[in-house]
Formats: sequence, structure tokens, C-alpha cells
Amino acid sequence: MYKFEVILYLASNVFYMFMIYKFINIYLLKCKVTHKKIIACYILYYAIVSIAYLKIEIPIITLTSNIIMTLIICMLYEGSWKDRLWTMIILHTMGMISELLVVYGMQCINYINETIFIEQGVNIIWEIVYSKLLLFIILRVFENYKKKRTASYISNVYWWYIFLVPVSSIGILNTLFRYSTIENNEVPIYITTGSVVAILVINMVIFHLHDKIINKYEMETQNRLLEEKNNYYIHQYDQEEYYKDKIRRLSHDMKNHLICVQTLAGKGQINEIKSYVENLLVDNDILKSPIDSGNMVIDAILGYKISYAAQYDIDVKLDLQIPQGLLINDPYICTILGNSLDNAIEACMQQVKGKKSIKIAIAYLKTNIFISIINTHQGNIKVDKNKKIITGKENANNHGLGLKSIKRAVEKCNGELIIEYTKEIFELNVLLYYII
Repeated sequence: MYKFEVILYLASNVFYMFMIYKFINIYLLKCKVTHKKIIACYILYYAIVSIAYLKIEIPIITLTSNIIMTLIICMLYEGSWKDRLWTMIILHTMGMISELLVVYGMQCINYINETIFIEQGVNIIWEIVYSKLLLFIILRVFENYKKKRTASYISNVYWWYIFLVPVSSIGILNTLFRYSTIENNEVPIYITTGSVVAILVINMVIFHLHDKIINKYEMETQNRLLEEKNNYYIHQYDQEEYYKDKIRRLSHDMKNHLICVQTLAGKGQINEIKSYVENLLVDNDILKSPIDSGNMVIDAILGYKISYAAQYDIDVKLDLQIPQGLLINDPYICTILGNSLDNAIEACMQQVKGKKSIKIAIAYLKTNIFISIINTHQGNIKVDKNKKIITGKENANNHGLGLKSIKRAVEKCNGELIIEYTKEIFELNVLLYYII
């Protein structure tokens, strides 16, 4: 092999190690060993595979060493044997497919009979570089499918921009390849080699930064949900303290109230007694009580939102059928209930005519949770050409995210979301399956 071929192969192998690292971290759980040991294993993997290809030059040995080292690294991560084996199979199957596609593609564009096979070794090295980039594209598609939660945070348009990086890299490499295989070309070999290495590095850096941004956004979203959840709990606690204080004051004044009632009864003033008791109930807000559905998260959210709705004279009716101690995924329930009620309250606030009302029904039925929120509205719901609801606000980029967040949360819970509306009523129904 020529020196530049060795450099290209070693560079593409570094790129391959990067892909394996990213892919395994997506499909398996956290690592069982220290970060230093993982790095040492990848360095060993890199050395063994490189030596097998460059020195031994027997394809079956190179493939076997790849499979064995991948399995060893998978063993360092938490997960079942099935998950580890499945990860290895997917990785190497996609690798073989990418290599076959590259070979077939190069044949289809009719390079074989012209300049490509000036040197067989040169052709093979370029095939390896191409196949690594193609494998990178395939694995990113798999990753996007697997990590649907992260992909949903970024617009599909931006994801396609990122996706174009390795695709355009293949086009650039193809141009370099054609010039490098032309006889008497004036491009120094070190420029071609350096360009290929630079392209591979750029791909690694861009996708590494992309993952960092996604993780940062995820963390910010989780922190925001946690902050909202804490606010709900604080409000629920304040509400309970408020009612406890009212009960203590009422108990303290009960003797005086009974004396008044007794005096009125002695005079036979029944209507006055009724009026006195009604005023007593209204003044002390006895008819209202903290929500107790059996689930602290749901209680906190409902208590917070209902209190907010009351400030705008919105009538809220509740129908809760939830067993005590129900275990559900708090962040998703916060997202679904919180955003749904925010949208319902906002729609009622925009009403000019008619009674403002919201009906909330939450029921637990045979391991499934059903959530129904029905609210009145002004009748100004806007939809796009695909009949999807869009925000009517001027700043559409910063608004209309509530319904998208609800849809994402429902999808992550493997549930269903059904929206129906008329000119006066908007109804949102959510069904979450297999809640234990």
C-alpha cells in the first residue's frame, strides 16, 4: 500500500470507532466501567482491526476481529444479552450493506472501465471511505428513529440540514477521488489525503456538537418540567394550608356561630337561620376543598390550574376516577395536563360571549388512563391545508408549542390523542395504554 492509502484507512477507522461509540451509547444503557477503560478498549479495538487489515490482509480475519471486539465493548454496557447481541448484529449488518451499496454504486456509474482501477489498492481504500460515510448516514437514520424524543425537539427541516453534511461529503469525496485517479493530475497526494481526513473530522465534529445541543435542550426541558412540577406542589401545599387555617378559625368561632343560630331558632326565624348559614358557608369557602384524586401530581396540577381559571370566572367541573397510589410517568402527565389546561383556559379567556366553562374527566380503566378536557371557545380555530390546528397568534414561532408538546408526550406513552371541535366547543381526549 502507498503511504497515503494507509493514512486514509487509519483516518476512516477513527471515524468508524466514533460511529460505533455513538451507536452503542444509543442502543445500550450506561457503561458499567470507567470512561478511561472504555477509551482503552476502543484504542485496542482500533489497533487490532487496523493491524488485521493492513498486515494480515485476510478479509475473514478482519471481519471476525471486528465482530469479537464489538461484542466485547457491548459487554461493558448495561443491558440484556439480547440487546447486546442485537446491537452488534445491526451495526455489522448495516456496515455490510453500506459496503455492498458503495461497490454496486461505483459499478453503476461506469467507473470500472475508465480510471478507477488504475490501482486496485487505491480503489479499495476509496470504497472503504465511501462506505464509512454511507454507514454514518444509515446509523444516523437509525439513531433518529430510536431517539424519537430528541428528534422531536428539533425541527425536521434542521434535521435534514444536518443530514446533508455526510451526503455532501460523499459528493466532495467523489470529486477528489476522480481527480486523484486521473493520470498526470497536478493535485499533490498530500492535499487529497488531508482533504479526506478533514472531511471525516468535520463530520465527527458537527454531529458531536449536534448531539451536545440536543442533550442540552433535553436537560433544559427536563428542568423546566421539574420547575413547573415544583410550582404545582408549592401551590397545592399553600392551598392545603389555606383550608386548614380556615377550618381552625371556623372551629374557634363555632361556639359564637351556634349561639347566633340558637338565638334565631328561639325566635322561630327559620329564613334568617338559612341566610346566616349560607353566608357562613360562602364567607368561609367551605363548599370548596383541595383536590384529592389519589395522585399527588394530578392533584397539584389541577389545583394550580383551577385556581388560575377561577380568576377569570371560568367554571370548572371535575370528574376524577383514579385509584390511590397510581404510579404514572410524572413528566409526561405534567406536559399533557398542564398544556391541555393552559390551552383550555386561554381559549376561555378569549371568549366575549357565552358562559366560560371547562370540563375535566380523568379515569383509570383496566390499566389505561383516559383524559378528557372540554372547553368553550370563541370559534376562531385556525387550521392549515392539512387540517392541522395552528396558532392564531402573531408570533407563531414562539406559540402553538403546547399542542406539539402534548402530541410528543402522548407518543412517548404509546397513547392516542383525539381532537374534536365545533364552533363553540373544543374537546381533547387522551388515552394512555398500560399504565401500572
